[in-house]
Amino acid sequence: MRNWLKGGLLTAGAAAAALLWAAGSAWPGGAAEEADPPHREFAAGEYKVEVALPGVPAQVLQENPLAVSVRNAAGAPVSGAAVQVDITMPGMFCGTNSSELQETEPGRYTGSGIPLMPGRQTAGVTVRLPGGESLLVSFPFSAER
Repeated sequence: MRNWLKGGLLTAGAAAAALLWAAGSAWPGGAAEEADPPHREFAAGEYKVEVALPGVPAQVLQENPLAVSVRNAAGAPVSGAAVQVDITMPGMFCGTNSSELQETEPGRYTGSGIPLMPGRQTAGVTVRLPGGESLLVSFPFSAER
């Protein structure tokens, strides 16, 4: 039994290392060392969600401006949504910074977010549409001191 367990842990460890390497290669700033883009557009069902973080890399323990734009399949702005952003650090249990964004013009929601530690971060954006449907996108970025 001991040899089986040891072999299983080694196999699981090798698989976990491969997944971490692949995730690092796919993220901006990972193994490929690409620069973080200040915005990205995501397809979320029949909607387009654009997330913008103009000041990349973001600054730790400071408010960083965020903007989210939501458009329907026809390209029209979606008004009346509730937009929440949860900033977390993948692989760490250092807490989450959550903020509600405010609609500043039709389909455009703005506010700020505060990364808690330097390094890779994820802004999990939840858009609750007026009809009750929810959209979720994940925007990776870097934060520094």
